[in-house]
Amino acid sequence: LMNMKKLTVAGAMLLAGTFGAMGMADAATGIVNVNAVLSGNAAFQKAGKTVAAEQQKLQKEYNEKSKGMNDADKKALEQKLNQQLAQKENEVMKPIQDNFKAAVEKAAKAKKIDTVVVPGGIIYGTISADLTEDVKANMK
Repeated sequence: LMNMKKLTVAGAMLLAGTFGAMGMADAATGIVNVNAVLSGNAAFQKAGKTVAAEQQKLQKEYNEKSKGMNDADKKALEQKLNQQLAQKENEVMKPIQDNFKAAVEKAAKAKKIDTVVVPGGIIYGTISADLTEDVKANMK
């Protein structure tokens, strides 16, 4: 059967991945708690509902079409439907990802922050500012 991680976790990872690996020099570094930003964001919540509805639709399709299929055909159908679900998630998350990135950049520039990391994404260094609240405000 189809597997789907919690959208908040998947979405947070997707959005955190927007920034990729960043080096840290002697520069101001800010931190953003992605889950805190997204948990109250209406667009993200709507996207979550859209993806959940799509997942339910595809699960129903799988249940109907897989009756009487052998294991190999079931696996092929599952892969196809999971790919459709991933495409839908990417489609609905892209505008939120773009908005999030712009909100982070705006907050960072306003506080003269050169590098932004997510919690757990820093091994060594000093955080100059927590931009979480600024990013929340910028996403409205």
